[in-house]
Amino acid sequence: MASCRRRWGQVSTTKARGGGAISVGGSPVPFGIAAQAESVVEYQVPVGTTRFRARIALDDAALKQQGGGSVRFLVFTAPPGGNLDRAGLPVPITFGNLGLPADIRVRDVWTREDLGTMHDTFAPIVNWHGARLFRLTPS
Repeated sequence: MASCRRRWGQVSTTKARGGGAISVGGSPVPFGIAAQAESVVEYQVPVGTTRFRARIALDDAALKQQGGGSVRFLVFTAPPGGNLDRAGLPVPITFGNLGLPADIRVRDVWTREDLGTMHDTFAPIVNWHGARLFRLTPS
C-alpha cells in the first residue's frame, strides 16, 4: 500500500503527471508510483518481508518538460523525522579495556577538534544511526 504527502498534484499508480500511462524510455511501466515534485511516498511492505527492491526513474512525461527534470530519491527504514531524530546516547570507552594508559588525549577526527585529555574513560554522545571517529593518543 502506498500513500503520499505532496505539495502539488496527485499520487497515482496508473497515470503519469500529464494523465497518460507511466512510461520510461518509451516502455510502459506496469507497476509504478507517479508523484509530483516535493513528495514523500510511504510504502508499507508486507509483514515478514526480508528484501525490498525498486527501480527508480523519471517518467518520459517529466523529461519532456521545458528544462527536463531532476530528482533525488531517498529510502528510509523509518519515517523521516521519526526515530532517526532521536537524541544520541553516550558510548563509554574504558581505556584500560583497550590496553591503553589512564591519560589519553582525544581528538575528533571529523571535526578536527581537540577534546582534551581524558582520564580512564571517555563517553562521547553518538547519534542514533550515527558514527564518530576519534584519535586516542597516550599523554
